[in-house]
Amino acid sequence: MSHDPIEALGEISGGELLHAWPVCAKPQAWWIQVHSPRLAKYLGRRKDCRRVAVGVAGGYLRTYEIARTRPFVVRLIRRMLRGEDANEGSGRSNWPETRRTPVAAPTIPRNCRGAFQAASLEV
Repeated sequence: MSHDPIEALGEISGGELLHAWPVCAKPQAWWIQVHSPRLAKYLGRRKDCRRVAVGVAGGYLRTYEIARTRPFVVRLIRRMLRGEDANEGSGRSNWPETRRTPVAAPTIPRNCRGAFQAASLEV
């Protein structure tokens, strides 16, 4: 009876947004399949990820490779899904809007050519 180390690692599913599965046991390499543009952008910015496949038919699909351990990949997926759920229905970022009102700039006297005039020192 043979024991396959890749099958022992198993697949990780993050709902319908993303899936991850091991492609190599030593060193551990994982492929993460993403169906969300926001999550794909996040993975694309990471230095330890590289894009290996792009889906062209049907819905949005990107596949990234990361060389990390299973516990790290599980934490990464949880963190990614937590951020995706937080902004799901809002349609905007979590940044608060500014409360400052714009202030009009003071008028500065200019001559007929548009250059600044020196302040007069009348006593």
